[in-house]
Amino acid sequence: MQNQKLTLQTFVDLTRLEQTLFGLPFVLAGALLPLALYPRSMCSFSSWLWLILAFIAARVSGMAFNQLIDRHFDARNPRTQARPIPSGRATAAQARWIAWGALTVFIFICSQLNTVCLFLAPLAALLIYVYSYLKRVHIVCHFVLGTIHLLGPVMAAAAICNHLVGPALLLGLAALCSISGHDIVYAIQDYRFDRTHQLHSLPARFGLKASLNLSKLLHGMCVLFLLLLGFITPLNRIFFAAPLLASLLFLDFHQKVKPLVDDPELSLNITPLFFRCNTAIAFISLLFVALGVLCKG
Repeated sequence: MQNQKLTLQTFVDLTRLEQTLFGLPFVLAGALLPLALYPRSMCSFSSWLWLILAFIAARVSGMAFNQLIDRHFDARNPRTQARPIPSGRATAAQARWIAWGALTVFIFICSQLNTVCLFLAPLAALLIYVYSYLKRVHIVCHFVLGTIHLLGPVMAAAAICNHLVGPALLLGLAALCSISGHDIVYAIQDYRFDRTHQLHSLPARFGLKASLNLSKLLHGMCVLFLLLLGFITPLNRIFFAAPLLASLLFLDFHQKVKPLVDDPELSLNITPLFFRCNTAIAFISLLFVALGVLCKG
């Protein structure tokens, strides 16, 4: 096992690269906001490249840590037994090297951007590392994951204009509410397993119906933060299509997830719903921030 070679497919499965689509659009939208707020702001190609690489490094690190730290639980959970480490396709040592290596790359890139990003990088790195442990002690784990994504737009905007940008916090809060709300629904799949093994997820603590209601509240707050962003920034009014479309997507998502409450066996596979809605909300936010900047004035 120590000589196990890590294939490209195993690396992708270990780091869940496809889930980069949940957060990267929010980061890019955060980088665009200063262009609407400060006419002299410039977003160079190198800045875009650094931001994309920084987010990918952070995401790779977070997922590798998650699968490394949870490997013993994953081996006992029928839903996750096929993951790279429990299935023997990757070793804990390989995951450890990837996790710490990517986290080091993330901090290095932040040091190359500016002082603000370098100052916030240790906080982001700490949250990335501790997130996987939190499920063992407290239900706040869902919101820590959201907070990691909150920092994305904030750090991206700071990377462009060298200081913190207030409206980027609203975009970050929208990301937090969207990601946390989706993560709560995703955790419903494991609520029986979590209860049995004394893991602290919201569904395991409060049950399915209460968890879905909290997820709905968070998604409603995501729409509210997008609305506030449109009101306090000089983005073109076309941006208001973002909260409108987001509300429709959230309504559709929760309508399709609702049968989970009535089906104790959780026969409905929520992963495709989770992936599509998470990705769509992020890309809608990016698209209409971009259009709001291009059509401004």
